[in-house]
Amino acid sequence: MVGGAAGAMVASIMKVYATANGVTGLFGFLITTDCFMGYLFTMVVSTAVAFAVSWVLFKDKKPAAAPDVAANAEYDENCVYSPLKGRVIAMKDVPDETFSKEVLGKGVAIEPTEGKVVAPADAEISTLFDTNHAIGLTLDNGMEILIHIGINTVEMGGEGFTSHVFEGAKVKRGQTLITFDPELIKEKGYSIITPVIITNVDDYAEINQTAHDNVFLLGKIIETQKD
Repeated sequence: MVGGAAGAMVASIMKVYATANGVTGLFGFLITTDCFMGYLFTMVVSTAVAFAVSWVLFKDKKPAAAPDVAANAEYDENCVYSPLKGRVIAMKDVPDETFSKEVLGKGVAIEPTEGKVVAPADAEISTLFDTNHAIGLTLDNGMEILIHIGINTVEMGGEGFTSHVFEGAKVKRGQTLITFDPELIKEKGYSIITPVIITNVDDYAEINQTAHDNVFLLGKIIETQKD
């Protein structure tokens, strides 16, 4: 519309007119033979202005990114929600016997697709390792959870891990606890598989894995039943 208006202004100034009824555009040259150059200039101006305005105003509509947080925001205190985004792995398949044989407790593991750990529920930070590769939480419902980022990553001495909380801090569900560099962990030769473990297992009659595929942040991964 802006290009057409600019062209109309030029045509008016240059007194462009048609000698017969017909279409405009390129075929318009056939009925503007008496003012060929004026009509040509009109077309050039219309096209140039329309192109320039489109170039400035156009914005590419990119597809919406996949959500980082599970769409279902409901919370059940008898469930555990994922502190990471990634692929769920059964604890028995974790490549470390301390976890696969449930020496520290029961739970699931996640192979993360991004380097962020969030609080799965309102909680207190009960343990924070100096190397920031693992963190323990006591949830407001009394559940005790250990999140261990990677396998044997304590040997990295904290390189690639950044804590955003401190021991004893109160945190809210979804709050970022630790960020880490998955690519660096893999470059150093360690697995990024991250066990999420309920350590006070004696308080529960049942602890069952509910997620078996990919999971978003705060997606449900475990259901429990107390004694």
